[in-house]
Amino acid sequence: MKYLPDIKFVDLRYSEWDKEQSKTKAGRYIFTKKVYVSWGSEGRVPPWWFSWCRYDPRSNYRELMEWQADYNATPVVFEEDPYWPETVAANTEGYYQIGDIVAVKIPLIEHLERRLEEKRSTEGGGYKKLRQFMHQVKADAAKHGIDPASVALPDDILNQLMS
Repeated sequence: MKYLPDIKFVDLRYSEWDKEQSKTKAGRYIFTKKVYVSWGSEGRVPPWWFSWCRYDPRSNYRELMEWQADYNATPVVFEEDPYWPETVAANTEGYYQIGDIVAVKIPLIEHLERRLEEKRSTEGGGYKKLRQFMHQVKADAAKHGIDPASVALPDDILNQLMS
């Protein structure tokens, strides 16, 4: 079994697989072309940040509800979301689950804003410029009737926020 950080997400919108031989619900794809999610220039940038959240019925799924409230996180759902955490099968609800954790997606713009706040508290210096840029992105998106979560950011800004 892989460690969670080693599990890559496959972007099914741009990948190709043998639909007859693959058992997709069981997490077994036979790919002819596999495209991974990436937040740099070498891959496809989705409007989501992917992570893993505790999903335990003994706590009434409290952690997932907290993530939904705090981070706007939602589970990645089989056949609903075009993303697949490599090697992971969907549970009966269609969530990609390993043990007591489930794959979740968080709007990328919100994740980047949180990263920006973290960087502010540790770096200070470049924070103001990045903050102004993020405000401008959201304002431009709203002005044109675009969901800010779907706006592509330049690679240099993404790299600064992801580092």
